[in-house]
Amino acid sequence: RLSHHAMPAGVELQGHRGAGNHAAHNTLEAFRWAAEHGLHSVEYDIMCLGDGTLVVTHGPEMGVDSGIAKQDIGAMTLAEFTGLVERTGHPPVPLLSEVVDACR
Repeated sequence: RLSHHAMPAGVELQGHRGAGNHAAHNTLEAFRWAAEHGLHSVEYDIMCLGDGTLVVTHGPEMGVDSGIAKQDIGAMTLAEFTGLVERTGHPPVPLLSEVVDACR
């Protein structure tokens, strides 16, 4: 657990894409680490897939990793997107609802 007593009044600790220095960015592991270690908030990236599913991923990174353009990711269904993630070896991409649950 991070020590908050050394922080000046009014300063809050925020995790970038969960706790990107402790686990892969935008993964459930990163968000769980942030919650377990007392970060006040987390910043993350949300993409809406073509079927309306909200996933937590930094779209351009997926595009670079997989050779698929960002706009193509936005046209995919969750099943198509999950298949792409699995084929690229990228860590599992959580749903927004999973991240919210992990941060509670």
